[in-house]
Amino acid sequence: MHSTCFELYRMRTDRHWLHQKLVAFARHGYECIVLLAVNDKREVDPTIPVCPEKPVAACNPDRGTPSRHSDCGSRRPRRGGGAGVLLMGSAASLRRTIWSERVPGGKVVELPEHPLRKMNTVLSCFPVLVSLCFAMTATGGPTNAVPLLEIERQVTHGYATNDGVRIHYVRLGQGPLVVMIHGFPDCWLTWRRQMPALAQQHEVVAIDQRGYNLSDRPQGAENYDMKLLVADVAAVIRARGRTRAIVVGHDWGGAVAWTFAMTRPEMTEKLIILNLPHPRGLSRELANNPEQRKNSAYARGFQQEGAHTNLTAEGLTFWIKDSAARPRYLEAFRRSDFEAMLNYYKRNYPREPYVEDTSPVVHVQCPVLMIHGLKDTALGHAALNGNWQYVDKDLTLVTVPEADHWVQQDAAEFVTRTMVSWLNR
Repeated sequence: MHSTCFELYRMRTDRHWLHQKLVAFARHGYECIVLLAVNDKREVDPTIPVCPEKPVAACNPDRGTPSRHSDCGSRRPRRGGGAGVLLMGSAASLRRTIWSERVPGGKVVELPEHPLRKMNTVLSCFPVLVSLCFAMTATGGPTNAVPLLEIERQVTHGYATNDGVRIHYVRLGQGPLVVMIHGFPDCWLTWRRQMPALAQQHEVVAIDQRGYNLSDRPQGAENYDMKLLVADVAAVIRARGRTRAIVVGHDWGGAVAWTFAMTRPEMTEKLIILNLPHPRGLSRELANNPEQRKNSAYARGFQQEGAHTNLTAEGLTFWIKDSAARPRYLEAFRRSDFEAMLNYYKRNYPREPYVEDTSPVVHVQCPVLMIHGLKDTALGHAALNGNWQYVDKDLTLVTVPEADHWVQQDAAEFVTRTMVSWLNR
């Protein structure tokens, strides 16, 4: 009964977010207890110490009660059975357990009415909770754990912060920085086939966009404005200690990448876009091409209030053909916020009546590689016409006739070779 993990969070009251963090640790085999102190207004008590930036901290209950001032980030935890407890309560008066949740590989833990009065008393009972956690894992154990993909065993996880919003990313390799941005519905795993090859000569960072997987999920469509999505990418670049990067984007990640290159040219070394025509090309086709308007019916549906209630994690995996990856995606989508996903469309996708963008052109000032699967039924290839008009440097367009919207997975080897060749030319 030693090496149980716990975290104390500050400035965060989203119970679902905390539960997902606990689930993430548990799925990797950690036995976790998370203690969160909040005041009577359900605001996190800032007087409770927060562990260092490491996402997991190890504490040994055999050494006694954890101190309020102890350094909980000094040792890495051992792998355990995957169960956990999340205990929330008032820092002034912990009268009851706020909630309990099912954790993969464990059982539902329901703590009784709590007569504890102060947070230091809660911390003093930490070994008891640890015992409960271990007793649970000893009897239950991780019976339904989903195997990790090989790429998940290779990467290192990290976080960047943009105005209080935490953006999760994974990284692999060393060298010039490559930042990869996924679309809808997706997560960083979409780049699993490209990352190892690119990492041979680059530091490759793949992010979870806000609203997805292990990144924060702020409420409100205004928190998904394109300028904030672009700022998230800039925050990741700075978090890696860099001033510029090669930016890669697919679908909504492509829209973010185009905008990033146009608005932050000093931070954009090169640009790679997958299945997302230049925004002006899409604007032109929506205004003038009935076929594209028909293809965009799904987006108009997503812009309706309450559309997210029609989504399920299982339904969002419809496009995933890799049977090994599907369970991992299912977990990522269960951690995600469906309303946040559709806020991308509500805040940034053109609305009817469609009008072509005729504002002054802001040119992309770096070399661009575009790869487009021609069987894409959402973004027609007609929108690719004339994209070179918006780029000051060289533009390379590669079409893949047999690939659909997720070209990076439908033609993974070809896309990877094309990226590596273009970057190393």
